[in-house]
Amino acid sequence: MGVNRSGKLTLQTRYKSRLPQGFSYPLGLEDLNKVLGDISQAADLHVSFSNAPLGKGFRLLMKRDLPHQVLAARFSKWDKEPSIGDNTFADEYLRGHWSITVYPVASVRRSQARALLIEVLPAVREWFSRARPESWYYGRKVYEIRFDPLEETIDANDLVEAT
Repeated sequence: MGVNRSGKLTLQTRYKSRLPQGFSYPLGLEDLNKVLGDISQAADLHVSFSNAPLGKGFRLLMKRDLPHQVLAARFSKWDKEPSIGDNTFADEYLRGHWSITVYPVASVRRSQARALLIEVLPAVREWFSRARPESWYYGRKVYEIRFDPLEETIDANDLVEAT
């Protein structure tokens, strides 16, 4: 975690995948820092830029200008320790793990997707900051942002992922 000149915490990239030609990340770390750099989870927030959905199906969605995921904010908390694995890794998930992942768009759609994502980032901030009952803090939750290039819209969904 970094600190800027004003003493404000700043987000740090934990992971960034290289992208094949023709793909770009619609947001950068600076964009995320402007809106999320001072949330209460900032010190522990794992920020990544991932090409993970760049499988054949994902590339086909982009080629056909169909809606696809461009950002996911997640919270995961395990209720029991796995039988094998790194204790440091397990401890983090036993305490609760906050993350945000940015996924690519077709390079020709980057400015369009960026403008729409900048507008929705305050809602992502609100998702991180909202008051929740203690029972919410178990399992895997995701606030998913999908981009529809033809409709020029962003769609957000608050989901519970299967554990």
